[in-house]
Amino acid sequence: MTTYMQIANLDYALGGTIVFDGYPLPPLVLMPNKTKEEARALATCTSSDMRWMFYHGDQDDVFNVNATKDEVNAIWEVLDIESTLEIFHIE
Repeated sequence: MTTYMQIANLDYALGGTIVFDGYPLPPLVLMPNKTKEEARALATCTSSDMRWMFYHGDQDDVFNVNATKDEVNAIWEVLDIESTLEIFHIE
């Protein structure tokens, strides 16, 4: 929900965003299969002022940590916001 709100619903950067064991919702999960222009058109905020922290358990059976990390990295890459991903901690 945090990724959806910040990237696909708000038009400004929050002071910081933290995601605990989550998986991106549509339209975010559709973005890696799009061009940069198409993906950015689905986003409401792609500011370089965003700051992200992901905290994920390595034993999570619902949201696999590797699949989640790969998906997040693909979304951030297509949106050209990789520099905003400050921490991806796996516990």
